Amino acid sequence: MRLNWICLDHFNAGDLDKHLKCACVEHDRIVRSIEKGDAATAERLGREHADTFRQRLKDYLSDSLASDVRLGRQIR
Repeated sequence: MRLNWICLDHFNAGDLDKHLKCACVEHDRIVRSIEKGDAATAERLGREHADTFRQRLKDYLSDSLASDVRLGRQIR
């Protein structure tokens, strides 16, 4: 859960709201599938939801300014 909040921190308010609404819809679909006893659909939806999270986390981790940092003595 902490990883989720770390990568959500960079969303602006509108995008965060949109993302959270989408995540809630995905959760509801997963729960409805489980309630219906449709394990295959629940599994597929859960996997898609987890894949989306992993991609968002990868995007967050790869968005870095590290390549712009110069180490060593600067000549002025």
